[in-house]
Amino acid sequence: MVECPPGFDAPCCSALGWCGRSADHCKCEMCSDYRHKAKVTYAGIKLKRAKRECETIAADLGPFSSPEECAQTAVNDSECGKMIMFSFNYPNWGCRCCAIDTPEGDEAGDTQIVYAYEVIVEIL
Repeated sequence: MVECPPGFDAPCCSALGWCGRSADHCKCEMCSDYRHKAKVTYAGIKLKRAKRECETIAADLGPFSSPEECAQTAVNDSECGKMIMFSFNYPNWGCRCCAIDTPEGDEAGDTQIVYAYEVIVEIL
């Protein structure tokens, strides 16, 4: 039996024994979820790339007044990696998180900004 590290990046074991963070790793019938063995807390945010979007979007997290508020929500979404995209020009678009292990895209745009957020992992 594989036991995955309970931190942020790969806290669950899929039915096939692979560690990860997606629903396929954490919510399947034979999955093992080790997130209860760690406390993950939002630690801060920094600009990753202006005028870019996520290469792959994992989830639309809804409208927020700041990227910091969005990042605090993304920390708890199992589909989100460690980056979000946010637009001050169009806050009604909502904030979206980038998929796990997905970089910011190469195509330039004028409206979105990609931010990276950091977490603190405390093993319980």
